[in-house]
Amino acid sequence: MNYANLGKTGVKVSRLCFGTMSFGAEADEEMSTRLFHRCREAGINFFDCADVYSNGVAEEILGRLMADCRDEIVLTTKVHGAMGEDVNTRGLSRRYIVY
Repeated sequence: MNYANLGKTGVKVSRLCFGTMSFGAEADEEMSTRLFHRCREAGINFFDCADVYSNGVAEEILGRLMADCRDEIVLTTKVHGAMGEDVNTRGLSRRYIVY
């Protein structure tokens, strides 16, 4: 696997970032686990997730999978997408992002 420096942080990330949009949807937990471990075997340490992926299930699955190797993983995420009808379940407010 090829790696790149993440700015001037000293953190090295794999040049491939694995997106987890299918976790909890097309890929059930068993398949998600296999995909995650295959990525790790290939040297991928850069993963992308978002709260709207499978209505939060992708984050839950990824959280469980990376629990034992958290210090080795670089995780990106996105916010803003609606998770419900309430005004506090979307957008860029601190309350929504930290929730």
